Amino acid sequence: MRLPSIQLPSKYEHYKGIVLFIITLLVANLVWKCCITGDEANQCSSHVYLLGLDVSSPFDVMADNVARNTLTILNAFGMDVTLNNENVLRHTTGYGVRIIWACSGLKQMYIFFCIALFSRGKWASKLVFIPFGLLLVYYTNVIRIVITAAITKYHHDWFPFLHDYVTKYGFYIVIFLIWVVWDEFIVPKQKPV
Repeated sequence: MRLPSIQLPSKYEHYKGIVLFIITLLVANLVWKCCITGDEANQCSSHVYLLGLDVSSPFDVMADNVARNTLTILNAFGMDVTLNNENVLRHTTGYGVRIIWACSGLKQMYIFFCIALFSRGKWASKLVFIPFGLLLVYYTNVIRIVITAAITKYHHDWFPFLHDYVTKYGFYIVIFLIWVVWDEFIVPKQKPV
């Protein structure tokens, strides 16, 4: 199956990949927002729905996994953090962060998957690149949470800014950089069919 091609004026042809990246990012995000619902504001609820069907389990598993890996890294750096059964990483200062379903990284993994799937390049190469990219996205998410949790140990009032702006957009920059490696360095080395 061949995907439809975007035709741009020749002077803009170099930007075709970036245009496709942005369109795919926006459409994937829109589809996610239309299809996935969950209550991020209610700290007691972890229910997630895909078109009304409860799909909480994978989100819970991923949030637990991210929380445990974050705990391991923070403690390895001497932060002395504990993790309770509600995925709250608590510092000795009393401050903490809760890893909820939206912190699982599944949305960003889905968006990366869509971007990689609709990018140019051979399917055989994508079968290797996509799992590698998903692993990078997962660990980027863990590092994002490690940074946020570490800084909030002494500066808990920074949490909204770190979470909503710095690490959130940093996450999408990393996804863009992974795509750049694919589009600029891997695809050009592939032999034409």
